[in-house]
Amino acid sequence: NDDIEKHNSLISSARVLLCQLEVPLSVVQRAFELAGVSTTRILNPAPAQALPHSLLGVVDIITPNEHEVELLGGVSKLQSLGVKTVIVTQGEKGAMLADAGGVSQVDPFKVTPVDTTGAGDAFCGMLAARLAKGSSMANSLRAAVIAGALATQIDGAVPSIPLWSMVQTKLES
Repeated sequence: NDDIEKHNSLISSARVLLCQLEVPLSVVQRAFELAGVSTTRILNPAPAQALPHSLLGVVDIITPNEHEVELLGGVSKLQSLGVKTVIVTQGEKGAMLADAGGVSQVDPFKVTPVDTTGAGDAFCGMLAARLAKGSSMANSLRAAVIAGALATQIDGAVPSIPLWSMVQTKLES
């Protein structure tokens, strides 16, 4: 938690804050508490685990996969606890967006996967990056779906994360 406190000004001024659960929950909770009022807080709830209502109440966007959303009680339950936007990643089926505007499906970007390790991380990273750049939710989600798909084309987690230029090329084609 010392690192979180040390970087309070950076966290509070961020446009987007993306966290996952490979660090202690107390660290994620504190980071979200320190985020500024205009910061979009995104939680990738992986690895899957039960989450306290106090954490979910400060999440703006949550990005569970199909298994994680069930563990967390479903989309409606997450929204009832204060999560404004639920994006369920669905692998080869794309993604589902549930927000105040209703529920919509984001079509998949068709590939033949080699290794799915890191696909969720690529998805979340691209979503956060595009939202931070001011892209609409629809455009950010399309880019995220493409990034997640492209990440399955190379073995390994880190080497497979696509560059923006690679995603942009696919968006424009």
